[in-house]
Amino acid sequence: MDIYDPIRDEVRARSVQDIAYWMLDDDYDGSNFIVRQVFFCGGDKDEFDKWKRGLSDMAKQQTKTRAERTLRLELDDEAWDRLYGHVSHPIPATPGRKVAVRVVSQFGEESMKVIGI
Repeated sequence: MDIYDPIRDEVRARSVQDIAYWMLDDDYDGSNFIVRQVFFCGGDKDEFDKWKRGLSDMAKQQTKTRAERTLRLELDDEAWDRLYGHVSHPIPATPGRKVAVRVVSQFGEESMKVIGI
């Protein structure tokens, strides 16, 4: 995720662990973003790197705790396993369909990319 810094007039790359959550609209109409999938990710850099290598679930658990506190709900572990990470659920390929991905960093920065299938 790259973010434009208007003060320095430069584009700065954000790290993957800086992503708080990302959403997907698998049938984007060009004007209305409808959340069809949402995923939480990120966490402490060292713990996140361990999670990516399959060595620890600490980053996933810490993010789950923060999400439950923010959303004021309890997520079971099976549901959380489907909601944590950087890979979406399968999307059927339909010619002419647009997919929009919206990414939000832990700092509140937002970016969106539209991809045509």
